[in-house]
Amino acid sequence: MKLNILYIWLTAFASILNAQPKLSLDKNDIDLGIFYSGEIRHGSVHISNIGTDTLKIFSVRPQCGCTTVKQPKAYLLPNQSDVIELEFNSSGYNGQVHKLVTISTNDPAALSIEIKLHGEAREDLEQEDRNMWLGEINMDSTVSRTLIYRNKSAKPLTIQNVISSAPALHVRWTKTTLKPEDSISIIIDFKPIKTGFGTEYIWLETDSKHQPRIESRISYMGKK
Repeated sequence: MKLNILYIWLTAFASILNAQPKLSLDKNDIDLGIFYSGEIRHGSVHISNIGTDTLKIFSVRPQCGCTTVKQPKAYLLPNQSDVIELEFNSSGYNGQVHKLVTISTNDPAALSIEIKLHGEAREDLEQEDRNMWLGEINMDSTVSRTLIYRNKSAKPLTIQNVISSAPALHVRWTKTTLKPEDSISIIIDFKPIKTGFGTEYIWLETDSKHQPRIESRISYMGKK
């Protein structure tokens, strides 16, 4: 009897010593499909602890600000599950898109594991320079630049309005209707109102059902 009790005790003690969390994902690759620049795409990953000890989720970190994450529970007991919800903002993207989200846990075999997001962004109105850098600008100076957009759709497209994010960013344009493969030039005049790094935006409003609003980013460094 004493030997049986000792065996049971040693077996239980060994189980405690060997207890480990184990992360399981239903997938680590999310196909966002084909979308138009500016669309929001969603995905989710189901995570489970199939181990014998508590799984700690230290962090779920997206590669860049274009992807946001609804964080799962910080702890999963054995046989517990949760969902990581992902949201990708495709503004400013064109062509193939590949992004990563990194999960950090206390699973010895998965201290850091990656979820891959991929898809293809298309544009009706293609931008030659989505992120324009104006460089260093003196506070008493005004710079002018030209942004070019081309109609890549198969039908005419109308520019209904052009909006800037600040009065200091003035926009000028003449043409409003673009035939397929035709282009439009938006002239910007900008005078900084603050020193240091800054970013402003231009939004084109169109009659495209795929891209009714197109964003362009204008960055600069203001100098005294």
